[in-house]
Amino acid sequence: MVKILKAGWKDYSKLKTLILRVDYDFDFFSNYDGNILLDLLAKRCYKIVNGNKISALLIKHDFKREIFFIPLEANVSFKEIVNELQDNLLSGYKIEFYYRNIDLFKKLTDECSIKLLKNYKLMVIDLSKLKSINQTSNLNNLRIRSMIINKEEDKRVILQNSIFGENLKRKALSLEEVKSEERKKEFISDLCFFLTYNDEDIGYGQIIKSSEGYYLINFGIVPEYRGFGYGKFFLNEILNKAKEYGIKELFLKVENDNIRAVNLYFNVGFEEIINAATIII
Repeated sequence: MVKILKAGWKDYSKLKTLILRVDYDFDFFSNYDGNILLDLLAKRCYKIVNGNKISALLIKHDFKREIFFIPLEANVSFKEIVNELQDNLLSGYKIEFYYRNIDLFKKLTDECSIKLLKNYKLMVIDLSKLKSINQTSNLNNLRIRSMIINKEEDKRVILQNSIFGENLKRKALSLEEVKSEERKKEFISDLCFFLTYNDEDIGYGQIIKSSEGYYLINFGIVPEYRGFGYGKFFLNEILNKAKEYGIKELFLKVENDNIRAVNLYFNVGFEEIINAATIII
């Protein structure tokens, strides 16, 4: 049985050594980039003790009501720690973490009384290995076109709200938000696209450049045109455009419960990097 104990100064050297050895090849782990010394000073560090070993470290931020989970041993049980946190009246705290095994994650959510806020997959495709794709002739009523910046923002707002309107986790897009986005350094005006069917715009997608790399975002087809292969056509066209632009690697995030989208991305060549989730215990 694990115990959660507050870490003190006598633990500093050992914790620092253990953290430096962590390679994050664990089933569950938070992305902790803080300073262990400062967190000890602020009395935010808790050690997970299993027998005589420190098997994990928790960093608890009361102001933000969030906890970072740093595993230090391969056999540490994240589920057991979540239950122990709840028993110690720390319910209502948020934990953001990465995970690799979908089945283990489902078992965690099924067996623990937690609220799931986010659950998505990070994926990547190597465009240097992508061959230009000639689309099938039965889709000749489809074409991809670039968005006309400073002219078609209203059209984008209407289209995106139609595409993502069923997603309760996503709020409606406004014209002001689009214009604000276009002023950011991440925005790439040449990589915003509409999918058109018989001169009707039915899809939207764009690529931005963040500090981590190029990302495909806001990609989708309006509901009434799904299930006909139009999404795959649109995605392949965007990938071709990205390669022409000189992009080597393209990333995206997709919710794990969006099975149709996950399957589409796998189908065209995206690979899973990691899964990420946010829970409230």
